[in-house]
Amino acid sequence: MSEDHTSKLIDKNDRRLALVIVDVQKKFIRKGEDPTLVSAERHTPTMQKAIEMFREAGRPVIWVLYEGDPLLEGITMETRSLLDGFEIADTDHVVIKYHMNSFNNTNLSDVILQNGCDSALLMGMFAQYCVMATYWGAFDRDVAPYMLKDGLISTDDKFCDLAYAMCKSYTLEELESNLKLHRM
Repeated sequence: MSEDHTSKLIDKNDRRLALVIVDVQKKFIRKGEDPTLVSAERHTPTMQKAIEMFREAGRPVIWVLYEGDPLLEGITMETRSLLDGFEIADTDHVVIKYHMNSFNNTNLSDVILQNGCDSALLMGMFAQYCVMATYWGAFDRDVAPYMLKDGLISTDDKFCDLAYAMCKSYTLEELESNLKLHRM
């Protein structure tokens, strides 16, 4: 007797998304001229729009915050201090992490699955580090990961572009279509 190990492609509109916002924290900004702030300024409006869309649809918004020793010289220890333009609402979920992969030793997959979702729409910083590690880690937790186009922040936007080239993603228009189908 043979088992069927084939994968079935699931249409993006059939996915039940949770929004996962990774490490949008001031603690990763170096004092002075940090190119990350240019990327943040460019991508924050799209990220804010996505957060608003998820909240209006009653879909889960999950903030992943890194708590631990600073990894770079010149950053602060203000764990919960978010970049300008971001705010955690009372209805949002918060997951604390200590590793690059937001699924590693956290309850992130439980929060996603317990909210009736099978997929994570990722946005945040840094594209080439924690967001990418979280993207690949999702597969091990039976969560389908996607990146939000124009929703990544990095030290250089070339890293954001590489992430979009390598990973499955959603545009705001595709997200709007999905959320209309899966309002809570």
